[in-house]
Amino acid sequence: MSKKQINMPNQWLARPYQAALWSAMTGKNPLRRAAVIWPRRGGKDRTALAITSVQALRKPATYWHMLPTNVQAKKVIWTAVSRNGGNLVDEVFPKELQRSKNETEMGIELKNGSRWYVVGSDNYDRLVGSDPFGVVFSEYALCNPTAWDYIRPILAENGGWAMFLYTPRGRNHGYSLYNMAAANPDWFCELLTTQQTQHITQQAVDAERKAGMPEDMIQQEFYCSFTAGAAGSYYGKLMEEARAQGRIMTIPYDPAYGMELWLDLGFDDATAVWAMQPKGMALHAVKYREFKSMSIPAICKEIKQWGFNSIDLLRLPHDGEAHEQGTGRTKREMYEEGLSTTSEDSPRPRNGDALSEQINGVRNLIPLTSFDAKECEAGIFALESYCRKWDEKTKAYSLTPLHDWSSHGADAFRTGAARHRPGLFGSSGAAGAGRASMRVRKPTVIRAGVKQGPVEESWEDIWRRPF
Repeated sequence: MSKKQINMPNQWLARPYQAALWSAMTGKNPLRRAAVIWPRRGGKDRTALAITSVQALRKPATYWHMLPTNVQAKKVIWTAVSRNGGNLVDEVFPKELQRSKNETEMGIELKNGSRWYVVGSDNYDRLVGSDPFGVVFSEYALCNPTAWDYIRPILAENGGWAMFLYTPRGRNHGYSLYNMAAANPDWFCELLTTQQTQHITQQAVDAERKAGMPEDMIQQEFYCSFTAGAAGSYYGKLMEEARAQGRIMTIPYDPAYGMELWLDLGFDDATAVWAMQPKGMALHAVKYREFKSMSIPAICKEIKQWGFNSIDLLRLPHDGEAHEQGTGRTKREMYEEGLSTTSEDSPRPRNGDALSEQINGVRNLIPLTSFDAKECEAGIFALESYCRKWDEKTKAYSLTPLHDWSSHGADAFRTGAARHRPGLFGSSGAAGAGRASMRVRKPTVIRAGVKQGPVEESWEDIWRRPF
C-alpha cells in the first residue's frame, strides 16, 4: 500500500496579507521574533499554527502555543473545529505525523520527536523543565506579560523563536512591544487594518456600528488602534492621561516621606504589592511587584531588600484576617511581624454597587498619582488592562470586572484606594509624621459564649468616619 502524501502546511494557503509573515518566519534566513498586530478574524492563530507545523518538522524540539488562560487554550485551539469541519489540531498536525496525543496535557508528540503543547499564560510557571524552542503568544495583549519575562531567557540561550499575535488593548504591554519591534530590524513587525486585509468589508464594520458596538471597540478590533483606549477598560483613559501629562516617569524613593504597601493577597494566584509614598495631595508609586507561589516570610524577605528605610503602613484586603495554613496565625500578623510594621484592613465589597464605588475611588485617585515607569511597569500594564468583558450576544459589557492576570495589580491598588485620604497622610519630615492613625480595626460585638469576629462596615461608613 502506498503511503499518503502530505503537503505541509496541511490544508492551509496564505491569504495575500499573511504571506509576509509566512516568508519572514519560514524563509531561507528566518527571523526569530515577530509582532503581529492584525484585526479581528484575521487568521492570526491559523497562520501561526501553519508556521509552527513546518518548523516542528524541520527541527525536533518543544513548541508552545500560549493563550491568556488554560481554559481559552482548550476552547480556542485544542477542541476547536476548523473551517473544513474537522478537529483543528489534527488538521494542523495530521494523524499520519503523530506518534501520540495527550488530551490531559493538551499536547502532541510527532514521529520526528517534536512536541507541541497548548498552554495558558496563567500557568506559565508550572511548565518548568519543558524548555520550548518556539513559542506563539496568542492574544498577547491579554496575556500575563510576566510569561514572556520567564520564557525569553530560554529562547535567548537556545536560539529559539517567538511570535506575538494580538489586536490592541490600549497602551499596555502590547503597545510597548509594538513600539520596540517597529524600531528593531531583527523583528518582523506588522500592524494591519481591515482596510488593508479586506477580510472584513466596510459594510460589515458599519453594520456592527449600527448594531451598537462602541466606537472605541470598532477602532480597536477592526482598525488596530492603540489610542482608542482599551475597550471596556476601567482605568485605560486615566492611564492615557497620566502618560500625556508626564506622570509616568522616573520616581526615586524619597526617605523624607513615609512608605505604604498596598497588597492583594494570593498564593496560587499572585500576591501583588504597590509601594506608595503619599506626598500631601499627591501619591508616588515607586515600585510594583508580584509574587507567585511564595510564602509570606519569603515575600517579606524580598521586600526588605528594596532599600526602604522603613515601611509605615500595610494596606491589606479583607482576607488579611484569614489564617495562613500550618501556622495558626493570620496573614496580617505574619506580614506585620515580617515587615516590622502595622496594618490597616480594607473593606470587602458587599455587592456590585459597593465594588463600583471602590472602583470609582481608584478613578479619583489615579489623577493624583505619578508612577515610576520602570519599577511599576507591570502594575501600569495591569491598571491599563483591567476591564469588563464584551458580550457579543447582548452587545454590552459585563457589569463586573473580568478576572485575569491584571486583576492582581488592579485589586492591590483598589485595596489602598479604599482607605487612602489625599492630603491627610504623607507630610515631610520623619517618616510617617502626621499620620493620624496607623491601624484601624473593625469593631467587635461581645456576646458571651459566641466566637467573636469582625462586624462588616460599609464603604460609606468608612469614608465618613473621622480620623
